[in-house]
Amino acid sequence: MAENSDVTALDAGHILSADPDGTLTARAPETGQPVWRGTSAPKDLTSAVHTDWAGTPSLAAQAGNELRVWDLRTPEDGSTVTATTIPVEQGWRVEVRGARPLVAKEHWIVGIPAAGHGLTDVVIPAGSRALTVTGDNQIITATETSLYTVNADGTVAGRTSFTPPAGASGAPQVSWMLDADHALLGWKTKDSSTAMTIIQVQDGATLATAEMAQAPDQRQQPIVETEGRAAAFDTLALTWGEEPMLRPLHSFETSTLDGTTAYGLADRADPASLDLSSLTSAPLPWETFTDEDPAPDLVDADAAYIVAETLENTVLYRSESAGTPADDPADDSKEK
Repeated sequence: MAENSDVTALDAGHILSADPDGTLTARAPETGQPVWRGTSAPKDLTSAVHTDWAGTPSLAAQAGNELRVWDLRTPEDGSTVTATTIPVEQGWRVEVRGARPLVAKEHWIVGIPAAGHGLTDVVIPAGSRALTVTGDNQIITATETSLYTVNADGTVAGRTSFTPPAGASGAPQVSWMLDADHALLGWKTKDSSTAMTIIQVQDGATLATAEMAQAPDQRQQPIVETEGRAAAFDTLALTWGEEPMLRPLHSFETSTLDGTTAYGLADRADPASLDLSSLTSAPLPWETFTDEDPAPDLVDADAAYIVAETLENTVLYRSESAGTPADDPADDSKEK
């Protein structure tokens, strides 16, 4: 790997790395061998999401004032895939999670995936907020108390009611898709806090509600663990599995998630883990080999991964899971 590389995981199971020269590489998790390469990697790999773009398996990420899309099918000649770039104007909003991405433009116009990594514009009901695009290319929008299903021709195909949190007024002012059927919505309240709720899009069920003094900025992409049904922002963590909840994050910087456990830095300095399934849990530090050892860059069900600099190379170490983050990742390193 190149110096100062970054890593994350794709839903397909591959490890995605980004080099400073802009090369994206999808690697087999067991061997670290490249299986796909792309150009123009985003600076923040957490913004890159494995998705379906009008029937084409793709990777999508917002990078500044553009949306980048990569075809994840490896060319027959094994060449590097060039990113398609879609301009994002000021005031537009990109949502890459959910079944398919969308670009919410002004005047209730929403761009949805079209063949060739293009966009088709659809007009949604005035006063509603676009949340996601389904696998059938229908748009789900939200008002204060309703979820609308909008066809690609702009006609409304259905309406589902939901209960907003206390203090909510009008359409949600912030929103993030967590997976294809769950969304995090937020409304500014009169006391300058944000009333937030996790809803199930299919039936409008409310899973958890809380008022947050420091809500995430809409431009921030969460770190999401879809299998564990957990997510983390810089100031907020949440779960939407068996015991859904929203909890503030104080002085904990998340680098990766595994199940409902966050791994990162307590007080922005000390490697620690945090149980997100409890409102009262505190960061648990672990003993590292040296004081300079970092938190893992990625943890999954089988292993932990750390990108480390050596005298001559940058190495992606893979440590087999042993039930505790105290194990030395270098002991079982497999990927270079």
